[in-house]
Amino acid sequence: MKKIKTIYLFIVLFIIVIPVFFLLLSLILRPYVPRTETTPEPTREITSSPTLGPQVKTFQVIRSSPRQSSDLFYLTFQPVEFLFSGVVIPENLKYTVEPFVKTSVRQGTVPNSLIITPAISWAEGRTKITVTQETKSTEGSALYPPFIYELNTSSPPIPDAEEGETY
Repeated sequence: MKKIKTIYLFIVLFIIVIPVFFLLLSLILRPYVPRTETTPEPTREITSSPTLGPQVKTFQVIRSSPRQSSDLFYLTFQPVEFLFSGVVIPENLKYTVEPFVKTSVRQGTVPNSLIITPAISWAEGRTKITVTQETKSTEGSALYPPFIYELNTSSPPIPDAEEGETY
């Protein structure tokens, strides 16, 4: 019986006492790093213009396609896609087209995009599409600022017919 007690004592010693001893030893031998508590000094900035808080989201056009450039010309039936910062439906899009062309609006591939397509074609030359501030997101936010998109269009040239060829 004495032998079994000795074995139990060694088992308890290895399982409980030795790990606790090493834990205490590591805490004692760890280098001391003093903690300094610093609180940042509050600063105030005075700005002359108001800033939007984190709870206020702006609703705006964040991208248009195709790319706007006075050097690029697109076909007269080119659809124009607008990507908004919020979800918008075709019925909420308010816009003007100069020169006037009958158009249709449909939902894009994502909920926050709309595609404007001419009924037949855009007028040759420069077409200006203005998305107005009456445009509202599904959350009720009004578009700000208004977005102006200009598209240069041109029909492809008709090739010259060579002798004997007809088109």
